This record gives sequence, structure tokens and C-alpha cells, in this order.
Amino acid sequence: MTLSNHPDAPADSHQTAPPAAPPSLLRELQDFLDRFIPLALPVFSFCNVVMIVAIVAALLLDALGLTHLDTGPSWHDFQSFWSAGIAAKTGMGGHTYDVLWYENHVKAVIGEQGQAFGWHYPPQFFLLLVPLTVLPMPLAFVVWTVMPLVLLGLLVYRLVPKPTAPLIALGAPILIINAGYAQNGILSTLMIGFALLPFIEGRQPSAFGTSLLAFKPHLGLVFPVAYASGGFWLSFGLTILWLLLQIGVTALVFGPQIWLDFLGSLAQTQEILFSEIGAGAFHYVSVYGAVRLLHGDHVPAMAAQILVGGLVLYKLWTVWRQPVNRPLTAALLVASVPLTAPYLMHYDMSIGVLAVTLLIRHRAFANWQQSERMVLAGVWLLSTCNMAIQKQYSIPSGLICNLVVYSLAVAMIRRDRPSQTAASSPKSAY
Repeated sequence: MTLSNHPDAPADSHQTAPPAAPPSLLRELQDFLDRFIPLALPVFSFCNVVMIVAIVAALLLDALGLTHLDTGPSWHDFQSFWSAGIAAKTGMGGHTYDVLWYENHVKAVIGEQGQAFGWHYPPQFFLLLVPLTVLPMPLAFVVWTVMPLVLLGLLVYRLVPKPTAPLIALGAPILIINAGYAQNGILSTLMIGFALLPFIEGRQPSAFGTSLLAFKPHLGLVFPVAYASGGFWLSFGLTILWLLLQIGVTALVFGPQIWLDFLGSLAQTQEILFSEIGAGAFHYVSVYGAVRLLHGDHVPAMAAQILVGGLVLYKLWTVWRQPVNRPLTAALLVASVPLTAPYLMHYDMSIGVLAVTLLIRHRAFANWQQSERMVLAGVWLLSTCNMAIQKQYSIPSGLICNLVVYSLAVAMIRRDRPSQTAASSPKSAY
């Protein structure tokens, strides 16, 4: 027996290790996304920002009468806002809740091409619209569309002070819908962001910012639950005072009858927004809308909405009772908003931009797990063609995107629980 064959001989240091198993296809895809996403995301975002600018410019030319778009009055949503502001300015704000009167009013202000879709906003919204009527309508349209985008960029930079952060946030595909329809989804996102900004930075949530969301009260259900759970009673009480002040100011400026007209229209509003949505269900991105999109009736759709909303509120209650990282806690609240509101349109998905921004503030984008990057990339792509998917295939892709963002927030809270009491300073992100 030779020495090398002896059972007690040391192992041959020159022996080669067994060949490594080839990487799986999924692993290769993850590695590719790890290298590709940080480079491609700013480029895609820049292209989307350019598209938003082009859309606003084209609609402005259409508003000035210099061009005539084949799609008709593509900025018709702002025409509706403008007409309502004119009505309130002339003391006729309460009449906007009369569907037939409002339809005739829009055509009188805009012309026969004007389109009215019913007016359901609380009277506080007139306080924002009336000042716009001082400007010529094309200029007011630009202010209405561009100013929220600028403020959103500033808010994102305040949360994540990196040069690419506002670019990527403003390049989110869902913002293109807001620009194309001159809608107020970005405005809702701003209200939520400015309400939570002091909380994220270590202070009480802003009661004034929270009260401003009253122009879309169905989006504010999460705030009293979070404030009560977290013991932010000062913000809770001051929010109520600000709301009472808004009611008083609107009654003083537009007359108390406007509130009676609004309250009297609620039953008809519920009928229009829920029972009669019919083929228009593809516009909805809520749990309620998903059931209706799948041809469910009003009652089971509302039951599903209440069930999911209740579970989301319970989770929010339990998380806000704990001393967790504030940006992460705020991200959960923001991601909960779309899951608790039955009436939620495509443009309201811009709220998810704020939720993702807060998640990125909590953890550097470069330090996210590979699966998280893949999920975000999937949400980005899905939101690009979300409306078309829901309309053509009756797949509730909007709800899927909202659930994914919410699930990311919940997963981060569970995984990072041991370090949730750490300081919540912004990290290198995007």
C-alpha cells in the first residue's frame, strides 16, 4: 500500500473540487435585473417625463384652439373642474350637484363640446377651484397640471435627497394618466404626503395637511385609525377642528345652502358611482372595482371591499401601536389607502408613487433583495398598460399593483422588526 492510498493519509491538496451547478434561469434573470434596473430606471423615467411634457403641451395647444386633437376634448376633466369653479364663483355652486343643471352649465361655459360627468366633490373643493377661474382657462389648465407635478418632485426630494429621486418619481407611468386627463390623483398624493411629512421627520402628523384630503374623504379612512392607534391625539383633534373650519368658511363664502345641496346629493352619488358603473368598471382599481370587473354584483363587491378594508385597517392599527421606523410605518399607511377606498380610479394609483418613495427612504434601493427589485420592475411594467389590460381582458391589474406595493411594505416590516427602532434617516436611494 502506498502512502497516498493509506486511509490515514491527508487529503490531496491538488484534487479539484466538484464542478459547480449551473445557475438557474431565475438566478440569471435576477442577476441581470440587478445590473439592468439601476441603469435603465432613470432612462425610462426621463422618457416618461418627456412624454408628460409633450402631453401637456399638446393639450395646451388644443385648449388655445391652435390644434384639434382627434380624441376630442382630451382635457375634459379640467373643463369639468373649471366649470364647477365658475358656478361657485357666481353663487351657483350648490346647483352643480344637480346632474342635469350641471351638464347644461358645462356646455354653456365650454361650448357644445363640453362634457360633464357629474359633480360629487364636497364644497371644500371649490376653495381650490375658484382662484383658478381668475386666470384664462388655458393658463389655469397649465397651472392645474404642472404645479402638482412640481410640488410632488419637491416632496420626493425632501424625502429622498438624491438628484435622481424626483426624476424617477415623476417618470412613473401612472402620472401620465393624470397629465393626459388633467386629473387630481397627484393632488391627493400631495395631501397625503404633506400630512405625513412632519411625522416622518419625528413630529406630530400635520392636522392641516390631513384635513385637506377632505376633498376626497373616501381616501382618508386610514388616518383616524392610525392616529388613534399611535396616540397622536393632538393631530386627531386638530384635524377635526380644521375640518369644522373648512365647513364654516365654505358656508360663509358660498352660503350654507351649498352643504344642504351636497348632503342631499349623496344618495344619487352612491347610485352613480357604484350601482350604475356597468361597463365602466375597468376604470376602478379597488377591491370593489375588481369584483365588478369580474361581473360581480354590487352587494358581494361591497362585502369584499369591507372585508379586505377591515383586515388592512386592523394591520395598520397593530403596526402604528408599535415603535417602528417612521418612514416604514408611513409607507404602510399610504399603501393602505388604495385598499380601503371602494371608489378608486386609475389616476389615484399615483398614491403608490409616494408609498414606494417611503420604502426607498427606509432602505437604499441598492440594498433591496433581488426578489423585491423584480417585483417593483413588474409593477412598473404592469402600471404602464394597466387601463388597457383591465378594459380588454377584465383582469384587475390595478388592484394587483396596489396589493404588491402593500405586500412589500408588510414584508419589510416583518423582516426588519429587530431594527425598527433605528434612526430613520434617508439613505442613498434610487
